[in-house]
Amino acid sequence: MNRLKKFFMPHQHKLIEMIAKTNAIGSLISNIIVPCGVVAVFYKEVPSIYLFSWLLGHLVMFFGRFYVVKKLFNAIKLDDNDLINKYLNIYFVIISIVSILYGAIVWLSVIYADDSYSLFIGMVVVAVVGVSLATFSSVFYIFISFVSLQIILFICAFIYHGGEIFYVAATLAVTYMIVLLSIGHEHYMILRDSITLKNTFKTIYNKSSDGIVLASNNRFVDCNEAIVNMFAYDSKEDMFKGNIFEIMPKYQPDGKLSIRKMIKKMKEAYEIGSNEFEWLHNTIDGEEFWCQIRLTCINLDGQYIIHGTLRDITDRKQLEKEAQQTALYLKNLNASLEKKVQEAVQEMKDKERVLYQQSRLAQMGEMMSMIAHQWRQPLSAISATSIGLNLKAQLNKADKKLIETATNNISEYSQHLSQTIDDFRDFFKPTKEKKFVNFNELIKSALNIVEVSLKNRNIEVLQELDESDLFESYPNELKQVILNLIKNAEDALIENKIKNPVIKISTCQDGSKHILKVSDNGGGISEDIIDNIFDPYFSTKKDKNGTGLGLYMSKTIIQDHCKGSLEVVNSAEGAIFTITI
Repeated sequence: MNRLKKFFMPHQHKLIEMIAKTNAIGSLISNIIVPCGVVAVFYKEVPSIYLFSWLLGHLVMFFGRFYVVKKLFNAIKLDDNDLINKYLNIYFVIISIVSILYGAIVWLSVIYADDSYSLFIGMVVVAVVGVSLATFSSVFYIFISFVSLQIILFICAFIYHGGEIFYVAATLAVTYMIVLLSIGHEHYMILRDSITLKNTFKTIYNKSSDGIVLASNNRFVDCNEAIVNMFAYDSKEDMFKGNIFEIMPKYQPDGKLSIRKMIKKMKEAYEIGSNEFEWLHNTIDGEEFWCQIRLTCINLDGQYIIHGTLRDITDRKQLEKEAQQTALYLKNLNASLEKKVQEAVQEMKDKERVLYQQSRLAQMGEMMSMIAHQWRQPLSAISATSIGLNLKAQLNKADKKLIETATNNISEYSQHLSQTIDDFRDFFKPTKEKKFVNFNELIKSALNIVEVSLKNRNIEVLQELDESDLFESYPNELKQVILNLIKNAEDALIENKIKNPVIKISTCQDGSKHILKVSDNGGGISEDIIDNIFDPYFSTKKDKNGTGLGLYMSKTIIQDHCKGSLEVVNSAEGAIFTITI
């Protein structure tokens, strides 16, 4: 029996309540009205002792059913499964006895009454069995007991009676029982599944972490536990007494009236079916919090009401606020840093401009010395030529050919002086636009400036120029760097008193790279300071007349302006400076 109960009747209180609720009408029909009618019909056909004993049995079962159902209701209220099972089993026994009583009356009709009465009582049993579908199908094993016991007794009695019509009735009763049990089981499954679905929905509805509320005419109709907790009410009843506008501040953060804005939102839900928005609510105690609300218009029992789901997003809004504050702080910080960077960059540019000017002034001083060297020989030659010409004229020996030769020499010397001026002027002329140049031209121009100085100091210049392709750059700035490297090599050779001083200048090309090297045999740079020679104001000049800006500005020009590199290494003979563009 227990196995059958577990299979046919999962422990659901609602199913048990259904059979208990139908007990009054069911017991009145099956234990009072029908038995009294049967006694009246069979009063002269069946011995009275049997009839009244049979009726007495129904009366006892009638009161027994009411007593057990009362106990069953109390057990359901207490949610005591042991008591529920106890009284349900007692109820099962009572219903089984009622079923047997109906089977017994069929046997009494077969034994004592004629055929018409027997067939009549058979129809009564079939009718009572049919009524049981609505009364007992919610607890299926009770339904099986009530149907099967009386129909089996009915079938046995008709077979015992014999006769074609009784055999047909018995066969129909077998079919009827099978059909009725099948319908009863299907009805039970529908009831069980609907109650399971209802319980599942109710559990989801009540235990959902999101608040769920039903509202109509600006008042609450129903809600789940989450809503009660969300708004800090003591119970649903307290919440239903209030108005939905009591749990929202007077104004929303956008400055609009909450009542007017909510009425508009609810109207939109009625018109378009649903809408979703964020809303500032407050608890019944006045504490504000943010909700994500979705309003949906639904039809419930023919009435359109608003179904709302509310999710507390206070933490999310706080995080969004903090994120906005952080973003604003970072924006201000970034702006401040950007301003400081711009100021620092401008300061560096200003310092670089000052250093550049200092470097140019230092080089200008060197250039003035170079101009003196360059002009000394041509001026001496002009002076000697003019003196010689003057003597010849005084001695009357200045013929036409001599005068032409002297004036031609003076003209060449003057052109040389003019070219020197042009070279120095071009060197100091600022250039803001890039031009196509090659290293060979730049080297030639730089050597024109320093060649006199180099010759006077017996410094040999070796040129290995193997790169004549043009590239785009700033020619005067490159010329300044080349001249600075040559002058540094010259100073190193003089300072170290090299017997056979040599400066070697070479060019080559490596793919798209244009390379120029300036080297000397001056002994190189000490390894202790080689990493510092490009620092500003760092000088190796022993006479302390160096500014320490030449190599710093040279590296700045090559790297920052010309987007190349300037590097130095020591060889066996001396330092090698390499420019790569």
